[in-house]
Amino acid sequence: MRSGEYWQTRAATAWSGTLEFANDWQWVFGLPPVIAAASTFLRGEGGVIINGHPAWDAFLVALAAFLVTAGGTYAWRFLFVAPYQMYQAVEQERDAAKIKLGHIEVTREKLTGLTDLRSIGISQFNEAPSTLGSLTAWHDKWRAWEQSVVAYLNDHFSPAEASLFHRLGKIPTHRFAQSEDAMHNHYLSCLSKELDILDKTVERHLPGSHVAR
Repeated sequence: MRSGEYWQTRAATAWSGTLEFANDWQWVFGLPPVIAAASTFLRGEGGVIINGHPAWDAFLVALAAFLVTAGGTYAWRFLFVAPYQMYQAVEQERDAAKIKLGHIEVTREKLTGLTDLRSIGISQFNEAPSTLGSLTAWHDKWRAWEQSVVAYLNDHFSPAEASLFHRLGKIPTHRFAQSEDAMHNHYLSCLSKELDILDKTVERHLPGSHVAR
């Protein structure tokens, strides 16, 4: 914060609440010194204060009491209260930034495991059943991956987010180049939808972190 901004902020902080305090407490802090000063220096004929008009005198005394209280309150707040309040505000901003940063770090840590599982799913997506010996072996490996994903989601994410992985909805009809038969193509469609769900989960927590397949 630049010097000019600092003093403007300090003045604004000191002013905040000054009039309210003066209005509530002028009879305690402002009225006694004003009456004492007026009785000493502004007596009129007959011993009355100022000019002898009670209503006018009462108004002027009340106004002076308010101004004295407001001026004294503002000076006190400017010299002592405002710097402390500004320091507290800075500390609160730092604490909030630390909490936010800590939350981001925790989020990154738990998403690292999820992105690792996603990478394994992508590898299986591109792996041909023939390399494993059969479609059954490919299917068993895929189911084991699904169980790992579900377990990780249950441990690190909310139940609502974990349940999204089971809601595949309508599976789009698409012919994948790497499919070896109709059943394998169906499995690839389901796996592709699951990978999309993981993509969206990561994107919700860390926008802009999408990784192309």
